[in-house]
Amino acid sequence: SKPASKPKPEEPAAEQQAEFEQPGDLLSQLEAVRPDVAIKWKKTKKNKLCFGSLGIGDETGVILAKLLAKDTTLQMAFLFNNKFGDEAGKALANALKTNKALKDLELYNNQLGCETGKALAEALMINNTLEVLNLSINQFGDEAGKA
Repeated sequence: SKPASKPKPEEPAAEQQAEFEQPGDLLSQLEAVRPDVAIKWKKTKKNKLCFGSLGIGDETGVILAKLLAKDTTLQMAFLFNNKFGDEAGKALANALKTNKALKDLELYNNQLGCETGKALAEALMINNTLEVLNLSINQFGDEAGKA
């Protein structure tokens, strides 16, 4: 008979893996997906990120959210007029749970929906440093408002 095989250890969940990603690894991912955005990130003023109207979608948005989660100096993030959907929106909400520097987050005119609304409501129960959150011109439904 065959010898019993050892069970494989489970892979960490995506959220757990994100905790271990270093900023350098995230920048490499950003360079692979959107080199123009990676260059802009590297050249940004340390307290203000101006990434409005760049056509950034969910994949790049998730990477930016992970970078924001680890950032300790950025106070303003202008991410308006992009193509963020719920995947990026939920990642940004998750970043707000750990980011203690960000005071102004501009997410107006994206494609954020109900799931993002609920995630942001949860994040804002934890985050006490964010002073301005602009979510106008998005796709929140009634359910997001209830959260």
